Amino acid sequence: MARIRKPLKPIYQVGGICALFVHPISRKTVRIPLGSGSIADTRLAELNTVWLDPDAWRLPPKSIDPDVRSHWLKHCDTPEEAAPGEKEANPAEVALLRSENALLRDELTQTHAELISVKKQLEQSTGRKIRVGPWPSLAVACGDWKEKYKGRDKHHAKNVGWMLDAFVDKFKGDTRIDRLEGQEKEIESWLRGLGAKAGGRQQYRRYVLKMLTESGLSIDRKLIPAPKKHEVRRDRKPIEWLDIGEARIVAKALPEYFSDCWRVQVGIGLRPDELITLKKSDLKGNMLTLSPLKHLTLKTGTRTISVPEKILELIKTRLKSCPVVFPQPFSRYNKTNLKPWTSERYFDTKYRNALQAVGGMPFKLDCRTGRRTCGSILLREGHSVEEVAALLGDTIETIKEHYAAILPAEVDPRGTSI
Repeated sequence: MARIRKPLKPIYQVGGICALFVHPISRKTVRIPLGSGSIADTRLAELNTVWLDPDAWRLPPKSIDPDVRSHWLKHCDTPEEAAPGEKEANPAEVALLRSENALLRDELTQTHAELISVKKQLEQSTGRKIRVGPWPSLAVACGDWKEKYKGRDKHHAKNVGWMLDAFVDKFKGDTRIDRLEGQEKEIESWLRGLGAKAGGRQQYRRYVLKMLTESGLSIDRKLIPAPKKHEVRRDRKPIEWLDIGEARIVAKALPEYFSDCWRVQVGIGLRPDELITLKKSDLKGNMLTLSPLKHLTLKTGTRTISVPEKILELIKTRLKSCPVVFPQPFSRYNKTNLKPWTSERYFDTKYRNALQAVGGMPFKLDCRTGRRTCGSILLREGHSVEEVAALLGDTIETIKEHYAAILPAEVDPRGTSI
């Protein structure tokens, strides 16, 4: 028994009256605007003549409203009736063309996938991104990098920004990136002429070359050599430390949480990033073995430290409330769970801010001052360079370079507890 179709009804919307229905051929949901007033009634009546007549579905009569007819045919799979003098489409030819088009689309999809695969292989083998599409100008590439660093540490993002701005000013912002290919000598000459110290020149080089290679430019890095390590160290400011009396003053002035961080750091010479990895499983008796904590890693390999009695007591007291010695403190974002810090950089920033709020010190404190204070106290007490290097997890050469003014005989961190 044939299904009896019901006439379409008008739908009143903000944009006017329309008809909403499922097209009987394409099975797509179609919305046809009808206008307003008597025009809408007329158009709806003409639309219903097609809707209720299956013979008119593929080719509605030309007598109905042109807009209604065009909307209907737009969602119909069958081509409109050929104009006078034109040859009518052969269904077999149409089917053949459609199958050929489908094959071509499949081939294009496969070719595109192959190109993407080759691009990835080239990027892995060359170590740089392969440019796809038009080359950007230097100013556009610089803007993209600023956007990339926008959400990072503000101080770092600011430094990267003005480094790249200086490069853009030198080589003109409207210069296309590909025009810089083969200009390694000019870039090297510009770096040398900055008048910056070796460390600053090293940073300029790193970010400028990274911006260019990420944009798809081929650069021979050997023609733009980085400053040597001895040059960077020669220009670097000597490290600074406190004596034991000043260290005790800092411990009393800090809030309790960061005071404990400071005492442990001065006591056993940990890096700031190592403080937040300390956990219950690291402690065996009075021996502490450093190890990573989930996403928090170690700068150098693990090492085992003999913990002085005062520091051991402090660590055990803190472990009573949490299996992590220095979890992230409660805040408005975290009111219930003590958990590890989200990132080393975030901890470093908070710790540094707390230290710099302490007044009356001979220099500006940072989150490594406690570690350096530990090393200096041990060397002044006559402990050997080898033992101090083993305790701090540094090389003997580094200790000799940084603490050249202090040197003598045996390491036992008991004398550093504050």
